[in-house]
Amino acid sequence: MEDESLYPSLMSHGDESIQALAKRFSDEMGFIAEAALNYNEQWQSARLIQADPAQFISDTNSLFAVLGKRIEKENIQLYSALDKLE
Repeated sequence: MEDESLYPSLMSHGDESIQALAKRFSDEMGFIAEAALNYNEQWQSARLIQADPAQFISDTNSLFAVLGKRIEKENIQLYSALDKLE
């Protein structure tokens, strides 16, 4: 939803700092989406997971950490900036 609606809307906002913030978050999301796609490609079957469960766990924890940091960053930076607009 954010990629399709929120970020494009904010990139056309009248406040240039909001535009820049939305652009930065949108650009960063591209890297996160790529990491998620790579993860899904790497671990697409139970056979692959069973062949190396330790690596699967490590990769899963890494992806969850990236996603967790992203959510935290959105809550602290992006959504708090939007709250100040109202």
